[in-house]
Amino acid sequence: MKSVSFFILFLFLAACTAVPPVQKEVKPSGNQFLENASYCNVDSDCTCGGIDKATKNCFVGNKLYASKNVDTSQSCPDFCTGIAANFETKCVSHVCKNVNVKRETTETAPPQQVMCTQDAKECPDGSYVARSGPNCEFAPCPVSAPSGGLSSAHWLCEDASWKNSPEACFENVCVQKNDCQLMGVKGSCGPYMIAGPTNSLHKPPVFYADRCGEEPCSAPDKTCNQPPQTGMTGFDCVNSKCGVRYGEKFY
Repeated sequence: MKSVSFFILFLFLAACTAVPPVQKEVKPSGNQFLENASYCNVDSDCTCGGIDKATKNCFVGNKLYASKNVDTSQSCPDFCTGIAANFETKCVSHVCKNVNVKRETTETAPPQQVMCTQDAKECPDGSYVARSGPNCEFAPCPVSAPSGGLSSAHWLCEDASWKNSPEACFENVCVQKNDCQLMGVKGSCGPYMIAGPTNSLHKPPVFYADRCGEEPCSAPDKTCNQPPQTGMTGFDCVNSKCGVRYGEKFY
């Protein structure tokens, strides 16, 4: 009888023993992707193309947000791939971005993938240099042309005039964002985007390294005096001037 009572008591105590809860993996909800257009976990979460209906800017972000908020019937030329097709859409620190992927080889090492951040450094002459190379260092600032009358006007404008920069080819005046438009150009360091007025900019300025407005010409500019090639978040009219946004910076 005692053995039966002991067995019943054992079963009662075993049933009352607390069982630790099973830990479940917490995954981001669909709302997180919809609330943050650029949020991602892996590269396959990201997409590029079309115009964001809310911001009216070229879109790069996650696929779920794009499926509900992006007009894919519109496009921004060269925004996703770049003129030279060097851009790829990737998830970097949980943010979808277009990054410039460069492959460099050496005699002893296989090709390596280099992705540099999109920040830029302002030079004394007002131009900007981006990060490049295997160490993602800032390129040197451009050196002023030597005295002696060498022309540095290597940009051929729509009106057949020659200028020192593509932005100098038009009078950049705006009142609102609708007065501005994006346009892709290819400079001394590759393709990038500029913003100009819709009423006076119809064809992009063309860069010639071996031609200029007057003879004799300056030597080809081998430095990067332009905004970064990646990380563009849109364009706008700020202080009556059309420009391109890269994060918090405006060019």
